[in-house]
Amino acid sequence: MLAQLRKAYDIPSSVKLSLPRPRFRPSRPGSNEVVIHRQSFEYGLRLPIQPFFAQILSGLGVAPAQLSSMAWQNHAGLYILWKEVLGVEPTIEDVHAIFALTTAPKKPGLYYLRTDPSSSFLMSQFDDKLKERLTSGGRIAKLEAQLSRLSQKVKDKDDQISKLED
Repeated sequence: MLAQLRKAYDIPSSVKLSLPRPRFRPSRPGSNEVVIHRQSFEYGLRLPIQPFFAQILSGLGVAPAQLSSMAWQNHAGLYILWKEVLGVEPTIEDVHAIFALTTAPKKPGLYYLRTDPSSSFLMSQFDDKLKERLTSGGRIAKLEAQLSRLSQKVKDKDDQISKLED
């Protein structure tokens, strides 16, 4: 099983893999151990941990296994959208501006991310920051061109499907 996991997710041989021991609690790994759930790999985590994910984990003060699988999905999605739309990686400040780290009610030691409406960094401020980043360096024009090309591709596919249905 570990060999399959190593191969499926290109885990370097320098990373020691092991299965949980009896009475092992993922939220309390031993010294020099890090627990990473398989779902984390399915949602995009790779070893060594990409700098973005390492920065976020460090900034949030959590280990990989302490984040729910949905939190990993949120991180991966945030990263992809930020890179695609803004052309830069999100920072820990950006993550803190949008999300609050919250404990899972019935799972001590497990955390998820939720949007934080009480944050001092309101969504309107985020919108302004997003607009500011988009307007610098002609990013809006580039984004509009990308959206136009994507829209045309969708229209072309719809036309192809219509022809097949006729």
